[in-house]
Amino acid sequence: MVWDFSGKGPVGSEPKNLVGVERRISALRYQHRGPLLATGTADGTLALWQPRKKNRMLCRGDTGSEISQVAWSADDQRLLVVTAAGDVAVEALRTS
Repeated sequence: MVWDFSGKGPVGSEPKNLVGVERRISALRYQHRGPLLATGTADGTLALWQPRKKNRMLCRGDTGSEISQVAWSADDQRLLVVTAAGDVAVEALRTS
C-alpha cells in the first residue's frame, strides 16, 4: 500500500495497493523529482510504478536474488540495484 503524504498528509486519503507484488517488498525508493517508484522484492523482482496515475506495474525485471537496496541517480535517469547475493547493477531509464 502507498499513501500520499503531500499537502496535508495521508489523513482521510485512501491508500493505493500496488497490484502485482507477490512477495515482500525489501527495498523501495521514489525518484527525487519524478513520479516513479522503484521496488525490489524478496524474490528478486525489480518493478517501476507511477502510483499517482495507476497502481499497476509499468515494467519489471528479475535479478534472481533478494533486492536489498535501490537508489536513484541525482538526475533520476539511472537506478542502482543491490542484491543480497552481492550483485550490483545500474539500470538506465529509456524514454521514448
